[in-house]
Amino acid sequence: MDVVLATLFHTLIVTMMPMVVTFLTLLLRLHSKKNPSISHKFRVGDANEGVSREVLFDVVCLWDVIEHVHEPKAVFLQVLNSIHNNGYIVMSTPNIGALFAKLLKSRWPFMTPPEHVSFFSKKSMKALVDECGCDIIEWSTKGKWVNIAFAMYKINRVRPDTIPEWFIDKFSKGILSKLNVYAPTYDIQYVVISKKNN
Repeated sequence: MDVVLATLFHTLIVTMMPMVVTFLTLLLRLHSKKNPSISHKFRVGDANEGVSREVLFDVVCLWDVIEHVHEPKAVFLQVLNSIHNNGYIVMSTPNIGALFAKLLKSRWPFMTPPEHVSFFSKKSMKALVDECGCDIIEWSTKGKWVNIAFAMYKINRVRPDTIPEWFIDKFSKGILSKLNVYAPTYDIQYVVISKKNN
């Protein structure tokens, strides 16, 4: 069962990462409610607080986590200690090596310290993974769907007062608040990492 799920999980991760995250989260919640005896196997926690060694996991997901921590290698090593040999870490994080990020530099929407403090390109992600004795088995980069009001907020975050607040407010309420647009920035990287059997 673990092998089938891992293979299915890997295939879905590679092709449909954002939808898979939502689906798996809902599936795990439903499964835990129907089977309370297994709910202890699914955990949500603070990466800065470390991980208990009581239970080892097959897969640990770090969705938009690593960019928020000051010591990403230490957190990565803690996570490694929480998974079985041949287990997986699946993560998403901004890609500072993307053309969009390079063009915008300090005005890149993800460049928001103190919220985002650690950044990775494909090369630096590989260096971290190699240094920790793991393998990247899949790496991809995508753009994102963004709410128009949120996009305007982010623009003002990096370029204050570019868009008048009254205009942003118009897109923050009612039917306009539901408008989304796809931004083909390719500045979010999705990584599937395999822990080597040690």
